[in-house]
This record gives sequence, C-alpha cells and structure tokens, in this order.
Amino acid sequence: MIPPDMIDFQSVFFNFSEKLSDTPYVLGTVIAVLVLFVIITPVLYRRDNIDNTLWSYQHLSGNKATSTFRYYICISTGLRSKRQMGSTVYINITGTRGETGPRMLTGSNRKNFSNGTSSYFYLTTDVCIGNIKTVQIWFGCGAELSSWYLTRVVIIDGISKQATRLKCNRWLSMEKGTGQTWCTLKVGQNSDKTGDISEVSARNMLDDNLWFSLLFRPQYNRFTRVQRLWCVGSLLFLSMVASAMFYDTPDDTTPFVKTAYFEIGYKELYTGFISSAVTVVPSLIMTYIFSKRKLRGEKIQQIMYDSNAVRPFGRLPWWSIFLAYTVCLVCIASGSFFTFLYSLEWGPSLTIQWMSAFFIGTSESVILIEPLKALVLAVLIVCLCSEKTGEYDFHFPPISVYPKIKDIYNQGKRQDAVSPCDKPESTDQLRRRYTIRMDRKLNTLLRNFAMGLAYICVLLVIGSQQKVSEVSRQNLQIKNTLTATGEIKSIEDVWMYIETVVLHRLYPSEFYNGERKSFDDLRFVEDNLKMGPLRIRQIRVSDTCAAPTLLRTYDIHCIPDYEADTEDKGVYMEGWIPWNTSDLWDGVDTPYRYHYTSPEETPTYWGLFGNYGASGYLVDLDILPDEANNLANDLKNNGWLDQKTRAIFIEICLMNRNNRLFTQVQIVFELPSTGGVFMNTQVVSANLYPYTNTFDFIVLALQLIFVVTIFIRLVQLIVKVIKTRGHSLTTTSQVFDILHLGVSIATVVYFVMRFTDTISVLNTLRQDTGFYTSFEWVFLWDGYYAITLGATTFIAILDLLKHLSFNYHVFLMYKTILSFRSEVFHFLITLSILIVGFASLIHLIYGHSESGFSSMATSILTLFRMTIGIIKFRHDIQVVVMGIFIIIGLYASMATILFVNLFVSSLDHRLSYIKECIRKGLTSFDSYLSSHFWNRLAKVITLCGNTRREQEYKCDTSLPKGKGEITCGRFLSKILKRFEEDSILERSALELVLLHLKRRCRRRATLNGFQYRYSIDWSKEDNTLIMEFFGGTVYCNITVDTYTIPEACRRGLVPYGGSTQPTSMVFKIRQLKRGPRHVSGQNSVTMDTKPVLCHVIIKVPSDIMSCRPTFLLIRSSNQSDWHQLPATRNPAKEGEVYLSTSTSRFPHYVLAVTSDLWPGIPPTVQQNSAIEYTLTKSGDIFYLPGMCKKIAVMFPEACVSRDTEITILLERGDNFPILHFLARGDISGLIAVQFRRKRNIPTSGDDSEFKLMTKEGDLEWKEGIPGPRTFQTDLSVQIDSLKESVKTSITVCKSDYVSLLHKKAYPDKQKGIMLCIYNKTIPSQHWRKIGRNLGFSQKWLTDLEVRKPRTLEEKACVVLQKWLRENKGRNLFDVRDLWM
Repeated sequence: MIPPDMIDFQSVFFNFSEKLSDTPYVLGTVIAVLVLFVIITPVLYRRDNIDNTLWSYQHLSGNKATSTFRYYICISTGLRSKRQMGSTVYINITGTRGETGPRMLTGSNRKNFSNGTSSYFYLTTDVCIGNIKTVQIWFGCGAELSSWYLTRVVIIDGISKQATRLKCNRWLSMEKGTGQTWCTLKVGQNSDKTGDISEVSARNMLDDNLWFSLLFRPQYNRFTRVQRLWCVGSLLFLSMVASAMFYDTPDDTTPFVKTAYFEIGYKELYTGFISSAVTVVPSLIMTYIFSKRKLRGEKIQQIMYDSNAVRPFGRLPWWSIFLAYTVCLVCIASGSFFTFLYSLEWGPSLTIQWMSAFFIGTSESVILIEPLKALVLAVLIVCLCSEKTGEYDFHFPPISVYPKIKDIYNQGKRQDAVSPCDKPESTDQLRRRYTIRMDRKLNTLLRNFAMGLAYICVLLVIGSQQKVSEVSRQNLQIKNTLTATGEIKSIEDVWMYIETVVLHRLYPSEFYNGERKSFDDLRFVEDNLKMGPLRIRQIRVSDTCAAPTLLRTYDIHCIPDYEADTEDKGVYMEGWIPWNTSDLWDGVDTPYRYHYTSPEETPTYWGLFGNYGASGYLVDLDILPDEANNLANDLKNNGWLDQKTRAIFIEICLMNRNNRLFTQVQIVFELPSTGGVFMNTQVVSANLYPYTNTFDFIVLALQLIFVVTIFIRLVQLIVKVIKTRGHSLTTTSQVFDILHLGVSIATVVYFVMRFTDTISVLNTLRQDTGFYTSFEWVFLWDGYYAITLGATTFIAILDLLKHLSFNYHVFLMYKTILSFRSEVFHFLITLSILIVGFASLIHLIYGHSESGFSSMATSILTLFRMTIGIIKFRHDIQVVVMGIFIIIGLYASMATILFVNLFVSSLDHRLSYIKECIRKGLTSFDSYLSSHFWNRLAKVITLCGNTRREQEYKCDTSLPKGKGEITCGRFLSKILKRFEEDSILERSALELVLLHLKRRCRRRATLNGFQYRYSIDWSKEDNTLIMEFFGGTVYCNITVDTYTIPEACRRGLVPYGGSTQPTSMVFKIRQLKRGPRHVSGQNSVTMDTKPVLCHVIIKVPSDIMSCRPTFLLIRSSNQSDWHQLPATRNPAKEGEVYLSTSTSRFPHYVLAVTSDLWPGIPPTVQQNSAIEYTLTKSGDIFYLPGMCKKIAVMFPEACVSRDTEITILLERGDNFPILHFLARGDISGLIAVQFRRKRNIPTSGDDSEFKLMTKEGDLEWKEGIPGPRTFQTDLSVQIDSLKESVKTSITVCKSDYVSLLHKKAYPDKQKGIMLCIYNKTIPSQHWRKIGRNLGFSQKWLTDLEVRKPRTLEEKACVVLQKWLRENKGRNLFDVRDLWM
C-alpha cells in the first residue's frame, strides 16, 4: 500500500499567519468558489421554478370535471428542433374502443415544445378508448413556418395506470423530413436507433451529467438545479483533497507502461482507486437521495408497461433530503479544510503547480472526457441493452402532489380540428414531398462531399508539415556533395572515395577562403550540424566454404558469400591477426572487435546481395579532421578492408540549422564473391521537430481533429455492423471504409512511434555526447508515416466519387469497375502465368548475358515493365541475338496485343451491360436525383445570372415590352417566305430561331394587371391565345407549345368523351422561372400552388362552331385533373370567335370544345326523371323525392348570392343511382351528397369496396372526396362547387377489382404492382397516357371510360392488364418508363 501524504499539524499551525500570508491561494480559491455558488443559487432557483411550471400537468381546453376517463401525456421535443414552437399542436388518441377526437395542446402560461424539453398534459374524456393503438399528432399553420422534431409520446392511463410509449424520432415540417406536418404513431412501431442514440446521449449529457445539467434539463427530474450545484461543489472539494493526498508522495515502484508522455505503474493505479473511492461514494449517496426521494405528500402509484411494473422513482422518504444536504456540507467543509492545510505545508511554489495541474485536469474532464463518455455510453446502451433505455421515459411528475382544483376545468371551449392524417394528399403536397425528399438526398450528398473536401484539406495541411519540397532539395544537395568523382571498382577505389569525398567534404578543416575553422565550426558541414561522429562499419565473412580438391592441392582457400552462418564474428588484433585468449583484452583495437547491436537500435538493411544486420566491425571517426584522416590512413595501411569484406556502411546523421530538417546519410558498398563493388547512396530527410511555430500548432489542432474523425468513423462502423448484424461487412463500400479506417489508424500509430522514438534518440544523444546514435528507426517510422498519410489522402480523394454517385457517368464508371473485378482478377492470373513462363525461358537462355534477366525476379520485373510500357525493347535490351527478338516478339503479341485487346473488349462489354441495366432500372442509380440536381444547378445559375433588376412598368403605359421580339419575328417570317428551295441549311437555321421566338408570349401592362398574347403567325399578330392575370401577382416570361388533336391523342392529353367536339388545338403553357421578378420587387410567386385570378381567351374559327354550348377545358399542372368551365362567345374578326372564361389557377393546358348540356345521358332519362329545385341563400338539406330520404343533398349557408335553380336527373346505376346536377348559376362551398343505408349491414366477406365517384361534363370519372356522415354506415361524397351550365355527376359504385385480380392468372409480382397502383402506393401516369404509350387506340380508351364509373387508378390497372394479356411472357417492369 502507498500511504497518502500525511499532514504535520504541528508544523502547519506553527507560524500559521506567516504561512498563510505566503500561501493564500487555496484559501482564496475556496472562498471565491463558495461566494460564486451562493450568487448562482438564486438564479438556478428561479430556473427550477420555471421547470416546475413547464413540468406541471396542463389541462387541455375542453376538459370536464365530470369526465370519467383521464390520461397523462408527455410529449418530448428533440434538441434539433426550433427554440420555440410557433404553431398550435393537436393530438388524437385512438384505442380499441374509440378515440378522444382532435384535442388542442396549448396554454398561455408556459412555452410548450421548446427544443430539448418535455411537456406534460392532462386530458379527460367521456369515452373509454380502451387499449391505445395509434396516436395522431399534427400542428396547424402558425405565424411562421414551424419545424418540429418530435422524439416520443408517452401516455399513462389515469385509471388503469397502463403506460404506452410511442417513438417518433423524425421531423414534422414542410421543409424537413418527409415534408409532412403530421404523423401517425402506432404502438410497437420500431424507430431507427440513430434517434435513440442521440436521445440517450443527450440525456447522459444534459440530465445525468452534473455540470451540463445546471443549464439544461430535458425532462422531469426530482434532482433540482440547486441541489446539483451544491453536489458539484462537494465533488469539486473532494476531488481537490483526493488529488492533494497523493500529489507529493514518493514513488519507488517500477511502472508497467512507460512512454515519452506518460507512465502507468502501481502508484497510478492505487492512487486512482483511492481517489475514486473518496469522491464516488459520497457522490453516489447524494445523487441517489436527491433523485430517489419522495416529494412531501406524494403517494406512490404503480405504473405498468408491457405487462411489467415500472420501478417507482420516489423510493426514499421525503425527509431524507436533509441527510443529503448534511453529506454535501460535510464534503465541502472537509475537502476545503484539508486541501487548505496541504497548501500551507507545501508552500507557494508546489501549491501553484498543484492548482495548475488540478485546473487543467478538471477542465479536460468536463470538456472532453464527459461528452465522450456520454456518447460512448449512449451507443453501448442502445446497441447492447436497448430494452433499458426507456426507463426514464416513464419518469412523470407525481400526480398526487398537485391538487385537483375544479376551476381549471372548462377554462376554454374545446376547439375541434380536422386531422390531416386521414386526408388524401393533394398534388401540391406530393410535389412538395418529392422536392423535399430530393433536396434532402441532395443536401446529404453535397454535405458529405463538402465534409470530404474539408477532410482532404485537413490531410493536405497535415502533410504539408513533412516539408516535401525542402526535403527533396536538401536530399539532392547532399547527394551531389557525396557523388563519387570516378567509377568505384575495387577496395582501393573505396579508400579513395573515403579520402577524397567523405573526409574531404564532410570533414573540411578550412573555409573556402583558407581560414581555419574553429572547434564549433568543425561540427558543421556547410549549414548541417553533425549529430555525432561518422561511423564506418563493415561486415565480413570467414573462410569456411568447402573448396574443390584442385584448389586445395594448390593451397587456395575459398571465400564464401555473405550469409548469417558465414558472417565472421571473431575478435582480432591489428592486421586481422586472431586474438589469443591468453593475451590481454587491451591489445584489441576497436575496429577489429565485433560489436553486437540490437535490431531494436538499428533495423536490418536489405541489399542487392544479402540482408545485413546492425552488427559488425566498426569505427567512429573523430570530429577533428586531422584525427579522422589519421585513423582512416591507419585502417587503410593495416588492411582493414580486404577480400573477406562483403559490405561497407558509411553512416552519419545531420541537421540543417536553418530549416531544422534531420538527414540520415547511408553509403553502402557491397562486395559480392563474384567481384566488383556496388555502391548505393541513401539520403533521407525528415522534419522531426514538428511543433516550433504558430502554424505547427494549427497543424497540431488539425491532427487532433483527424484523430477525433477516426474515432467517430470507428463508432459509426461498429454501430452499422451491429445494426446490420455483420451483413454490411460483405459490401464493397464497407470493405473500402474499413480499409480507409485501417490506413488512418496506421497513420496515427506510425506518427506516435516516430515521435516517441525521436524523443528517445534525442535523449540518448544528450546523454551520450560524442558517440554515434542511429536515427534509422526514426526515419523508418517517418517513411511508414508518409506512406500511410499519402494512402489515406488518396483513399479520401477516391471516396469523393461515392458522394457523386447521382451523376450518371460517375455511377457508370463505378458500377463498371465493380462488376469487372472478377474479369480483372482472372486476367491478372493469366497474365502472371504468362509473364512467369516467358521470364523463366529468357532467364535460362539469355540471363548470363543480359542484366535485365540475370535473376528470376529481375526477369519478371523487366517483362512487367515492358508490358505496361515503362521500358522499350530497342533501347533497354542489350543482347542482339535473333532468339531473344523472337521470344520477346512472341510475348508482345500474346500479352500486349491479345490480352490487352481482350481486356478492352471485355471492359466495353461490361460497360454496355451496365448502361442497359441503368436504362432498365436494374441498378441503384437514382435518375430522379440526378435530374433534380441539374434542375437545382440550373436554377442557381439562372438566379446568379439574373441579378440585374429590371425597371418596373407603370400600369397606365400599355406599351408592349417585347416590341423588339415582335419586329424580329415579322422580319424572319417575311424572309422565310422569299427563300428558295435550294437554301435548305439557311432556311432550317432561321426556322429554329423563329420557332424559339414564336413560342414566346408578348407581355404588356394593363390597368388590371399583365396580359400575355400568343400568336401562331407572328407576321399577322393574330392573338390566338390571350391570358390576363389580375392584381399584378404574375410577372414572368411565358412560352406556349401547341398540339393538334391527333398529336394530343398520342400524348394522352384528350380528356373528353364522345359527346364533345374540339374547336381548337391543345395549348401547353409554361412559365419561365428565370424571367423577370415580381413587380413589387419581392420573390416571384409559385403560380402552381397559389390562387391566381386569370382570364383566358381562345380565338377559334366561327365555321366550326355549332349551336351547342361551348366550354374551355383547363388543367392547372401535369398531375392535376381537367376542369370544364363554361365559355362566353364574343365576336372577333370576320369568321372568328373569341371563347373566354376565368379560372383561379395558372392554366398549364387549355382546350376549347363544344358539348351537349347533358352529355352521355339518354333522352328518356332527361325527359322522365328531371327534378327541379330552387336553392336559396340560407342553404338547405334536400331529400330527393321518391327515395324515402335515402339520398340527401346538403348545401351550406351562403353558397349562392341569389336564388338559383338546379335540375337533378336520376339515372339507374349498378348499385346506387347516378345523380346529375345542372345549376343555372355558380354554387360555391362544400356540398355533400349522402347515400343512406341500413344500420346493420352484414359484411359480405369479399374484397369489394365502395368508391365515391364524381364527373364534370363529358370529362372522365374520378374518385371523390368523402364527406360528412350522419351514421357510420352512410356513404357521403363532397364537392367544392357546382359550376354554372356544367353538368356534375355523382354516384357510388361497388368495386370488386381486387377480388377479380386475385382470380386472374398473372404472376404474383405483376399482381402486386397493379395492387400498389390501385391503392396509390406506386404513383403512375394518367391512364389515357399509359394507354397511348402502350399503343392502344383512342376509341378503345373512350369505350373504357363509357362502360362504367371507375377510379383513375382502376382504369390504369385495366389498361395494364390488357397489355399483359396481349404481351405474354413480358412484365410491367420492362415498360415502367411508359407507366410510372
């Protein structure tokens, strides 16, 4: 045991005043901390009162004191949500027996749904809803656009105490998430664990952590902020005394782990354990009492969840709080008192050191360790024991503490609201959701791309610390300094090189002007400081090889090649005379004594003829030039290098005093047994002092960021593997990520090893001054670090392509390479066999005369370099023999021509295959995201290029803005009429220009707004189409495309039946987003979604007009329905008539037609079943006569401005009659038609369902909107208006399409697709367009509409069924581009 540092009380209190005056630091710190805590306490007390107000149960408006059933609701908002919720939130709870109905969650005395908080509500109802199944929650439109991140909803039944938890973890917003402001939560529905991790980590950080919980507390907790503050104070003082107890304790033990930065031994483990015991035990006692105590007057109520009892949180009596405060005060008093005594005993110097260390350690714990611990614990808790994460979800405020005051009931009138969860989404909502989903995908990819770029920049800045350019110049300069003046062929040349180059250039005794160098100057070679003496080391062999008999006859000895067994390790006298063991050891000179060096000090050298270890016979030359020259001459004269020498190493380490770069110089001479000398000069430099200036510390911060990113990626990898149960490890992208992570970790490891070894070598160099110290391991780690850092940067740059996969060409390249990997593997195997075969052939035949094929390894390398084009046969092969030409030519024809061509052909085949797969949709390529990206990019470029604000036009000027365009159009039209037939090229070019100008509408300002005119013939300005927008809300460029009726039929744009005749072409109108801005200078409005009052006029020939009524068919967008509007006739020029009408939406398609007043209705029905009815301003409920009140038509109040006559026809239907309405004036408001049925209707047991159908004029049947019902069994249809003189048909039809489809002999996959289309799960094109795309005639499509009322989706399925019958063996997936 290591005892703590004992306090000598007698010494401390002796001269107490003097010691206090010398060391008042701890006492001042204690007083300052206590004063600070006293000041903060009232502030936190007010925050506690605010929390209590927020966590109290807020009674909902409409609660009744007499209600039997009550529910306690907790709604938690995520940290990512906005600071305040600006909209009204509604909730509807549905159970097995009923529902509560929409209830408003609001209040005036507190701010609900703030970010990172939980709000509690109290709901009462007269209906027993039973076991909760679903919860619908939504918010209405507030003053500002709200974005709410809902994490979970917890509901406790006030009677049965049964708890229900529903996790959400998603956005309710029109801007984020799914684009919906509502959600339906189902019991037992799983949510992703990413939200759970963020939720648990936030609770660990903001609620369980004492420091951060002083500012944030996300949900109800009995542990108040004031109590947490004084617990923090007690822990702080306990930590101070625990740190002081062992701060100055001597340590005689040996550490287990020792590095340059820290060491871990028995003292560290023991003191850590004792310090934890001193601080942890009191902290556990205080936190447990404060968080588990009862409130005064609280009664424990058992809550059940999933048939299990939830442990109550109030377990201790309420008076136990006094015990916790007593422990807190004792900890503060004892900790501050004993720490103060330790400071008096230490003195001022040691006290300041301890206070600095304690402050740094506490700050690191709060800022770094605690957040990291919260994240790690959250990941482990969620991934390994997820069933324990929901215990705190049921920590509700105690119910029995708050009195039941009757005045809080009936405070507000219950406000009913319609839940948007049950409404079908409109086209605008679907379009907005699609745009939001695409924006979210695109933003995620672009954000990841930006983060990847930032990550690459961090790596490049870290790599800049390597000083690659300076290292390259320094290495080149030193290599030039050590370049031999002549060719080295023998040992004599080696000695000449040592004398004339090494000693002359590395040991200069004079400056260039002849001045003698001082002792300090002799340590430098130009600007490079010699970090120790120069070492010459040789490796020798012994004469132990077996010589042939002939050589032994002539007493000739054999000298072997170098191997580990043949290395000479003996001890010799001068001149290589064997040392006699009886002689004194002092007679052995250092150069002739074998020195053993551990591989841990110097690594093995891999040479051309062997691998040489770190040991050998060596000599260190003195720093003085004369001494070095004399020693070298003595070695030369005594034959230190002879025939048994196999390798010579000349080594020295330098440091440039200007750029602080270390340089390791190693000159190696290898002397093989075949004769000759092979020289290799290695010069490597590195920046081993990485942190010397401000930029270096910036790099240090980036290195820490790099380490943090590695940890985050490792955590993400572990979480992904756990979530996918290891299946993600089989994907290519995951393997790539693992490789990237492994190389990154290796980079950090090599950097740490280099840094640690550098410190160790420099310490050795300081201790052993004047001795040679090897830096080879340092430079080896530096080389590995450079390789891994470069590989990490390379992989990170390649990883950017992953975030650009929405681009077609990038995706095509990635998929092609990925699918080609097996062929590449087989090609490499075949090519390797071919290279090895030819290499062995050439090596055995011509290896003795050609250096490129002297060994098997060099032969393989030469052929490989020749294959990839690094070397050329004519320039690099020296043997001029016909045989080698023939062999090389045969190899080139097989490898370079045959294999390369096959490789390219296979790659091209794979490329074509991937293109076909992309075209058929068999890959994961997201074409919608790609087009969305280019649309967004075009919009950004358009906005950036349209910065010049155009001048506003006054309303009374009526001058056309496009006057120049009109003049140009007239000019081109006249020129085209005068062109001859042979000028085809010029005529085509001018026609393209004219076509672009003809599509543009001329715009001019009017008294009421802006008017747009379109002319088919620009030279005449015939004004075929005129649109006038009132109020000045629309101001943009508009283009028009025209389709003839046959062309419109082919495009599926003809919506009418056989009783209608067209009188004009189909006009397709587009608004250019890059056009001029709004007149008032604000952003241009979106005319597809906002009401725009527009007057549309079409000019038609009068000769095709009949006496029948005229209408304009208008479609407001590509996905919306056609609407039939009555048209007014106005005379134009002779032989022409204007047809005009008004609409409240921007028209995208316009068509003029004539039709019957009762299209498609037999005359007998028109004559015999007509019912006349007069509607007044007060509204009415009209029961059709003769139907026994089975059909009721309900008109709202003020739906007409005057009394309006309505004609109603009843036509016999299959199950329900068909009602036809024709009004003599416009009727607005929600009109409902109820079909009442028997109260107890037995279920038929089939898959049939009733569809509510509506139809305007001679247009197609479509599914209507359900209306209000008097009884549950009634069927009700709701329409928004009845247009004047436009017939509106309403009926209910029984659809048995699902049951009939199951009886058909189609594959299950095809049935599933049609069922998804029928149920609107898969969006499809309009059924007429599908039919035209699949080649069906317009007549057949019209007959399909006439047969019986069907929904649009059912008609689309019927069309697809007909195609499947006519194309057996094919499937719908093959033609998905024609119907999706």
